[in-house]
Amino acid sequence: MLEELRRTQVGAWGATHPMLSEVDLISSVSGGSFTALAYALFGERLFDHYEQQFLKRDVGGELLKRLFDPLTWPQKRFAPHMVEVLPEHPTPIKSK
Repeated sequence: MLEELRRTQVGAWGATHPMLSEVDLISSVSGGSFTALAYALFGERLFDHYEQQFLKRDVGGELLKRLFDPLTWPQKRFAPHMVEVLPEHPTPIKSK
């Protein structure tokens, strides 16, 4: 949705700008909350790396590796909540 708002140009008399620049508030639920948070934190930089660094990342594979790695067991105690298995220090989105 954010990408489409960014692509859509609005305005009049030849002075156009992305519709996304008109957005003042973003409400989200579930998995969309990660994208909303990333946009709030990084703004336009989100579009440079977010898809590759987060959306297409093999999160399931990374979680399975951590689950079956005995070195992580004392840290996680088989956490029942997703928030407890998210990285303690998330990798920031790189800027150009």
